[in-house]
Amino acid sequence: MNLSQYSEASETFKKVININSKNISAYYNLGFSLIKMNKYEEADKIYTNGIDLFPVEDGLLNNKGFNLVN
Repeated sequence: MNLSQYSEASETFKKVININSKNISAYYNLGFSLIKMNKYEEADKIYTNGIDLFPVEDGLLNNKGFNLVN
C-alpha cells in the first residue's frame, strides 16, 4: 500500500469507530495505518483508547509497545 491508501484506510477506520466504538479490529487497523504514515503519537492515542475499552486485549498492548519503540 502507498501513503494515500493508508490515509484513506485510516479515515475509514475512524468512521467505523465513530459508528461502533466496540469494534476492536478498527482500533488495531487504525493504529497500524497511522504507524505506516509515521503518526506515532496519534497511533499511541488510538491504542490507548482501545486498551481502555478492552483492557484484557493483549494484542493492543503489544501493538502499543511496538509503536513506542519506533
